[in-house]
Amino acid sequence: MRFHAIMLVRDEADVLPEAIAGIMGWADALWVLDNGSIDGSWEIVRQAASDDTRIRAWGQTRAIFSDALRAAVFHDARASFGHGDWIVRVDADEFFHTPPPEFVRDRVSRHESFVCGLLHEFVLLRREAAAIGRGEEERLLSISERRRWWTPNHFPEPRLFRYRRSMQWPGTRSHPWLAGVMARERIQIRHYRWRTPEQARRRWALRQAVRGSMPFGGAHWSIDDWRAEGLRTRSDPGVSFWKPGTALEPFASPSPVNAPLRRLGKAALARCGVQSIVDKVLPGYAPTDLRSEPPEIAERYMELLREEAV
Repeated sequence: MRFHAIMLVRDEADVLPEAIAGIMGWADALWVLDNGSIDGSWEIVRQAASDDTRIRAWGQTRAIFSDALRAAVFHDARASFGHGDWIVRVDADEFFHTPPPEFVRDRVSRHESFVCGLLHEFVLLRREAAAIGRGEEERLLSISERRRWWTPNHFPEPRLFRYRRSMQWPGTRSHPWLAGVMARERIQIRHYRWRTPEQARRRWALRQAVRGSMPFGGAHWSIDDWRAEGLRTRSDPGVSFWKPGTALEPFASPSPVNAPLRRLGKAALARCGVQSIVDKVLPGYAPTDLRSEPPEIAERYMELLREEAV
């Protein structure tokens, strides 16, 4: 059983080397698609690939963003997957608090084949932003040492899928068809969405520029002011402290797990091989699923950055 990570990257150069190092601590392979970075992220990926043969710099494109872009990588890489391997959706600003191989071994039942994330959203405190502005923060420290306050994200984002040879993943879906029985437990992930004021401004500007063209996306793609979500104080409701190297306190969240009878039905269908039969009639990936990003998005992105700088 091997673990294959698929990553999308766009302008995450400040944290990308740390994220790649973290992934390669547990992954058998990492496939990276860069979607139009202009900050040196693609060069970081290519250098990492030259240093570690497990890392594949799959390619660079400029497509309308969606998590379904990973389907293109999945389609090309699947020849290296084995039946029963795990496919892991990774982002350049996320760190699995428990390595996926350890989580699957200890927390996932044999009939479960689909794992969602329990996201701990690390925030930038207002006092930390002020310290960065004064040049007082030690930038050589790891991101986990610099950002230690977090809030819970209750949305159960899909993260791991057990692979079967007939599995189909079209470029119109954020995850494959018939992913199977969802695990009762969710894997903890540290998400560093807001790291510095400069990075936060760039993130906000990019998402403002592309959100009108996206087929789907989370609520964080439509915020009007990044400061309202990204800047917090220690006394804000829901803000908790984490000390690096210690356990990360899980939080209560509504369970996305299906009703018991439905879970039993899905498990039975998987054991009988029905999923593989249905896979044959489901649409798979098509090159036309990868839609080019309109040039005006890049223009709007740069315009917003200039406005924020002022």
